[in-house]
Amino acid sequence: MQVDFHLVSGDVLGYVCRLARKAARQTPHLCIVGNEQALRSVSRMLWQLAPTDFLAHATDWDALQVQALSGIRLSQDPRAVPVQDILIHMGSHGSIDPSGYRRMFEIVDTGQPDRVQQARELWRQYQAQGYHLQYHDSISPPIP
Repeated sequence: MQVDFHLVSGDVLGYVCRLARKAARQTPHLCIVGNEQALRSVSRMLWQLAPTDFLAHATDWDALQVQALSGIRLSQDPRAVPVQDILIHMGSHGSIDPSGYRRMFEIVDTGQPDRVQQARELWRQYQAQGYHLQYHDSISPPIP
């Protein structure tokens, strides 16, 4: 299992939307985890990516039947969503159990020092559990 850490400064929500669009091309099963405010913003943005490019999805506040039919889920609690192929974690939870996912993306907002520290701890934790880790950022040194 692979965990990718993406250090992002600036438009974090836009970055998540672009990553989700790219991931959705690889798999129809994707979960984005974050706090309610961030998820509501991402939801709006996913519907408006471009006039001919949008990602249909369901959120925690949609009807259960809509949630059950959607391959892309936005949730505040990853345990509430059946395991998907890919998980994008925007940092609303500390440790998330990535087992069962094919791939997980940890999105690290470099403008939030607490999130950077949390990512360092998660890196060490996932490393100790034997996950394959990758780091994505062309400017800063790795976070471990």
